[in-house]
Amino acid sequence: MECEEQIYRFRDSAGSRFRPFSESVNIRNQSYSKLLQRYICDFSAETAFGHVQEKIMEHHGVKIANGAAYRFTIDHAKKISEKKLSSFLNSDLPAPKEPIIAQSDGSMIPILEHEETPDDTTEDRRKAKRILKWKEARLSLACTKDLENIYFAATTGSPEEAGKQLKICVQGVGGNDHSRIHGVGDGAPWIANQFEEQFGSNGNYLIDFMHLSGYLSAASEAHPTEKKAQWLEEQKAAMKENQSEQVLARLKPYIEALDKENRPVADCYRYIKNRPKQFNYQEAIKEKLPIGSGQIESAHRYIVQKRLKVPGAWWKPENAQHMLNLRVLRANKNWSNYWQQVE
Repeated sequence: MECEEQIYRFRDSAGSRFRPFSESVNIRNQSYSKLLQRYICDFSAETAFGHVQEKIMEHHGVKIANGAAYRFTIDHAKKISEKKLSSFLNSDLPAPKEPIIAQSDGSMIPILEHEETPDDTTEDRRKAKRILKWKEARLSLACTKDLENIYFAATTGSPEEAGKQLKICVQGVGGNDHSRIHGVGDGAPWIANQFEEQFGSNGNYLIDFMHLSGYLSAASEAHPTEKKAQWLEEQKAAMKENQSEQVLARLKPYIEALDKENRPVADCYRYIKNRPKQFNYQEAIKEKLPIGSGQIESAHRYIVQKRLKVPGAWWKPENAQHMLNLRVLRANKNWSNYWQQVE
């Protein structure tokens, strides 16, 4: 009797056939639960898609289909991309009393594009010519001075998009329109321009001291005396004391002739001369703020390059952005929040 009642429950509405058990509990054959999809995305976020199948079997004893890692990870990365970056902000964070550190930098990632051959207009992409190129991924971060809070954003888009993201990063650590912003970056004009555009008089942007030291070091090789190392240290110490005009005066007599192929002194002179107000190291050192951009350079390695530059990997342009968003979501510790919203 109990068996008959159980069978009856699995009849369809017409009562003409028996419904499979998987239908009765809303599970499809060979479907992937949300938990399994998360496991797949966890591994895919950190390693090449081709290794995920083996790792899922090793750690969870489940065999997944070929291509499942790519399919599910890109699908969830697209869903993450559909959400606004600002939607993940924690509005309860108090505004920091000390300056917020903000940095941006770019690095190249491998991009794969397709171009149809002249005699082929079909949809068969296998017959299309493959074009491999490199595209800049712009990563931004903001953090409090004590490094308790840090927020990231990344884009393969324009410098303007990166600038807007940098401002959102500042908001992500509690910053507002009145917060003081301390920026450090290399000599790329787009970084300084966007920093100025987004923060104006609230911001103080510095050239990365190690980057500057590289120019000074190259210039020291052209110095005529044997005390090149001493001369170099003297110029670095002068720059830390905001004596850029004095350093320019010391460089000027040794600027190479225009007909020379290599002109390290001229390059160093021009580098400092063209970036006024970007060498205020004295104030930063006094406030114990960084004068180097090592934090953003390191973040490029563990957020962008660790996954998007694995050997043999080439990304479609749209998928590169989706994976960047996924990696940033994890770095911002919003990964669990995302999966709680997944139906």
